Amino acid sequence: MYPEHLLPKANYHIIQAKHFDENEDLVLIRHIESSKVKYMEGTDILHPDCIKIQKDHLRDLSTNLLGIFTYADIYYGIQKESSEELYALWHEGSSVRKILPTEFFKDEGRQAFFIPVHKTLKFIPYEVQSHKWHFGLFHTPTNCNFWHVSIRVLDENDNEVSQIETITNSGKNRIWKTARDFLVSDIISTKELYYKPIPTDCYQ
Repeated sequence: MYPEHLLPKANYHIIQAKHFDENEDLVLIRHIESSKVKYMEGTDILHPDCIKIQKDHLRDLSTNLLGIFTYADIYYGIQKESSEELYALWHEGSSVRKILPTEFFKDEGRQAFFIPVHKTLKFIPYEVQSHKWHFGLFHTPTNCNFWHVSIRVLDENDNEVSQIETITNSGKNRIWKTARDFLVSDIISTKELYYKPIPTDCYQ
């Protein structure tokens, strides 16, 4: 069965940004499809090609918050035919249905990398295209996964880079590439990190 502890509950609420900032031992996890795992030659550093920043209007990196969500949960995925409904954003206060056996799959060949929240939020901003950008974390629960968190790139005024009209597309691509490379070289770990679950009063 699909893990029910991943599903949103009606008494849950969105985790506010301040809770990510206030709890130093939080860690995010992101799966890598077994066919796409690749390392930098002669190292245990993930190749940047493993880190896929989505190409929609928000341009974010999809991750999960470890705690209730465990390493074993990375093995579960939603079938393409059901993805539109089940990957849709969850509306706070609403109940969701169980996931049917035909709507998900389990792939135990997946691997994962880990992202420490505190380090991601506290790094010194880089200036690219005359803008100092930094990472922002947004709790974006879906109908099949309450623990989904998006990492996005923001400017000094906390505007998402994708929404800034004064930056050219080539400039935005440069910022996103710099952000991805920084995640790979300075933040992401391929080894499991110590973490504490987020306190329940942050989401109940």
